[in-house]
Parts: sequence; structure tokens; C-alpha cells
Amino acid sequence: MIPNPGWDVVAAAVRAISPVPDDDLGALLAAGRRRHLGRGEALTRAGEPARHGAVVLAGGLCEYFELADGTRRTKGSSLPGTFAGSLSDLLGTAAGVLFGVSAALTKATVDQLDDGVLALVLDWHVYALLAVGYVSMTLSVASLQTGVLAPAIATASIFDPITSVVLGTTLLEESLHEDGLGVALSVLALVVMFGGLIELARSQGAEPETESS
Repeated sequence: MIPNPGWDVVAAAVRAISPVPDDDLGALLAAGRRRHLGRGEALTRAGEPARHGAVVLAGGLCEYFELADGTRRTKGSSLPGTFAGSLSDLLGTAAGVLFGVSAALTKATVDQLDDGVLALVLDWHVYALLAVGYVSMTLSVASLQTGVLAPAIATASIFDPITSVVLGTTLLEESLHEDGLGVALSVLALVVMFGGLIELARSQGAEPETESS
């Protein structure tokens, strides 16, 4: 049951991200409140504690960076029925991590083929792979549907191989056959990747704000 008129928009926005049970969703909506923002008024600024989430009911919100010279660089926008601000980096990170988990589960699943198809069907890895694969693809699509593609793609692309390497060297007991130069180049590449992520997701020297339009 929607406690306030128009809050079916909020319910739809929440359910688009996660299948929240009706009881939990009802409690969440009951605890919410409306807030009206005038044109150009800021909803939140970088560095402020994030104690709540917001869904746009009407109008629109623009998330931007204000550079040192006063110019603004738009990061994304939120239309009615969507969460205020960008979730693309968080969703992309979650998708990248689960892609890495899927890679590890794929190897474990393929290894069961040596024991026959029956062993594969009875092994839990194949079902875990299906579940993780479904969730990872759902999160990946959700990150792209935010409309802010750069941080979504960057985070997924970085955390996928990192997770794969960590799980491969720990749980699967794989080893990296690299000499000193190879390790140094790998570390350098990792630093460059993270530098690109920071540049794409935040823009150096800028502070993001979310204001109404």
C-alpha cells in the first residue's frame, strides 16, 4: 500500500534496483517525506554526510562539478521516477566484482567436466554461476540505464580483472608467473587504470553538486 499519493513513483524506482518485499517497501515509504526545491537550489553537495536517498517526483535534478574557474561540468541528470544523483559508479563496481566472481565460478564449473556431465549437474558451482551471472548482468544493465556511462563502464572494467586475480590467487591457488619487470609493469598499469577511473568518475579538482532545474 502506497502511504502518500504519487509515491508509486518512488516504489517503482526502488523496485527497479532491488526486488524489495512489500512490507519493507511500505515501511520505507512511510518513513519518507516530500521536499520541494526551487529552481537552482542544491539538494546536496560533495562532502556532506549521505544519510538519505531521494527520488525525483517532478521536474528534474542535475548533478555537476564546479571547477576552480567557476565553470560547471555536468555529470548526469535525474528525471521523474529516478533516484537523485548517479548510482552508476556503485552499480558498475558491484557488477565488476560479480563478473570476477563469475570468472572464478566458471573455472570451477569447467573443472567438473573431467568427472562427467552428471558430476557437473550435481555440483553447486554451476548453479552459483547461473545466479551470480544473472545478478551481475542485471547490475550492469542498471548501471548503464542511469545514463552516466563513463563511471559505470570504468568501474566494471577495473574491478572485474582485480576480483578475478584476487580470487584466482587465493581460492583457486593459481600463481602469477611474472619476473620483476612484469610485476612493475602490472602495478603501473593498475595505477593508470585507477587514475583513469578517478578522472572519469569525479573530474580532478571538481566538487559535485546536485541541484534542481
